[in-house]
Amino acid sequence: MLSSHPLLVEANLDKGTYSHGEPIKVNISIANRSSKTVKKIRVQGKHKHANQCTRVNIHVHM
Repeated sequence: MLSSHPLLVEANLDKGTYSHGEPIKVNISIANRSSKTVKKIRVQGKHKHANQCTRVNIHVHM
């Protein structure tokens, strides 16, 4: 359901390059201006080889 009060989600990684097997820290900031409660946040990451982007998907369930 859409709301006139947005849910703003911002995510940042603690650094730009990681070694194989190294934990990736994701800092997530949520500004919930809606009347709904955030119930669950799921973060998924996908790493590709050099010269390709690391992708992080964030799913917010309300």
